[in-house]
Order: sequence, then structure tokens, then C-alpha cells
Amino acid sequence: MWVNGVVMVEGVEADDYERSPCLISVIKGSDRKMVRRPEDLPDALREFDIVDHATEIQAPYSRRGFAAKIAEDDLETWAALGGTTSNHRARPERRTETERDQQSGRATGARAS
Repeated sequence: MWVNGVVMVEGVEADDYERSPCLISVIKGSDRKMVRRPEDLPDALREFDIVDHATEIQAPYSRRGFAAKIAEDDLETWAALGGTTSNHRARPERRTETERDQQSGRATGARAS
């Protein structure tokens, strides 16, 4: 889910997607690291269906920590999760294309020879 050009929440298919068309979304704390201990779950997220990421996606490099599990078409809950995660996560500062070009050293308006 995008808000003003910033990704607020994203989800991936759980292993049981064909039976329960749900996606899971990694839960991150204010330090932007994945929450791994129950006591570190932000209170505002406790109302969601919280699952163990590695149990929902069983793969060699599956993440070890918590995720929210939400039906793919449950836009209200996705929006609520996006609003909740934006409250405890610092948003990256948006830059204009010109600012990005200047930072990367690309000249604006110049033609390649």
C-alpha cells in the first residue's frame, strides 16, 4: 500500500495462500528491524492476526519474527495496518527527481554526446 509515494505496508503470499487468500506483512519496530519477541510487539498491532513468519512461509531463508496475516482483499485492514505502522516507523524523506539527480551526480537537462 502506497501513501503519497511512500510504501506504508506490503505483503507476500503465505504458504496456504490457495486455501486462505491471505498475505503476510513483516512487523517492524521503531528501529525498523523485524520484531522477534512478543514483548516487542507495538500495542497498536496486537489487534491484528499476528503470526510467525517462518511458520507461514517455510523456506530455507524465511525470516524469523512476527508478521500480520491479512486477507488479500481486506483493504480496510490493510489500510489500518498501514496507518498503524506509519505511527511507529520513521518515514523516509521524499525527494524530488531533481534532488535525486543532484545527489547521484547526474546533470539535469544535459544531453549525452
